[in-house]
Amino acid sequence: MYQVSKTRRLILIAILAAISTILMIFPTIPMFGGFMKLDFSIVIVLIGMYLLNIKGALTILLLRSVLKVLLFNSGVADWVGMPMNIIAMTVFISVIWLFTNKNQGLRIKNYVFGAFLGTLA
Repeated sequence: MYQVSKTRRLILIAILAAISTILMIFPTIPMFGGFMKLDFSIVIVLIGMYLLNIKGALTILLLRSVLKVLLFNSGVADWVGMPMNIIAMTVFISVIWLFTNKNQGLRIKNYVFGAFLGTLA
């Protein structure tokens, strides 16, 4: 992890939140029709976690959720589903952060174990 000035940190958070919001709009894989939906926006939040820290990742998570509700609101499903998505992703990211933060680097073994426990949590 490298040191980032406050302005660059804020710009990075804004750019990653915007990319993550765009990825939330298209959650369907075309060849499977409408029944299989994946949320690829979490990948951007995880990238933000490694570039910044857990606080930056949670800021990106909250910003992308607020942008999704304000710009692309689909009714009651967003008002009920978005808080649950925030809670689930916060738990997932926090567990991964606990296992990968100790060694100050991306170790595949720790990341896979953290992702497995995060999924269970």
